[in-house]
Amino acid sequence: SQRLVASALVPFGQNGRSEKAPLAIHFTPGSQYSYSGEGYNYLQIVVTRLLGQSFETFMTRWLFEPFGMTSSRYAWNGEAARRMARPHDPDGKATDNTRSTESGVARYGSAGALLTTPVDYAKFVIEVIQPKPADALRLNPASVREMLRPHVQIDGGDSPASWALGWQVF
Repeated sequence: SQRLVASALVPFGQNGRSEKAPLAIHFTPGSQYSYSGEGYNYLQIVVTRLLGQSFETFMTRWLFEPFGMTSSRYAWNGEAARRMARPHDPDGKATDNTRSTESGVARYGSAGALLTTPVDYAKFVIEVIQPKPADALRLNPASVREMLRPHVQIDGGDSPASWALGWQVF
């Protein structure tokens, strides 16, 4: 079938592409779940082009500042370096962190380049769990319900789970 051929040609699934194997859709959206960093990247491109500002600027203005996330950012700087834990190799030796660049953030920031602290991330999660009243910066109750509504059931596991819009819900 065409779907099987596409799967064989795209080694990264729906989460990446190469010059030899372009990104492909392997199932009807909403019928299954498969993480797609590319999907977040496309959304980032749309938002930044429509608003005419960088992803870092957008996230700072519309998320970090309003939610009091003063230790969060995407591009590496001295402040981020000072606050970050260092990874360790299999022998327990500390290694250097990967340093995000402005150009990397501009292209891939939304798919996993967030530099944050546990306290800042908790501020974000609290806003999702107990959102303040909707305003220009916060979603209205209907949008929050839609964001957290189960969209795709996940089979297996110890407890029933689903994927919502960017969230796994139990």
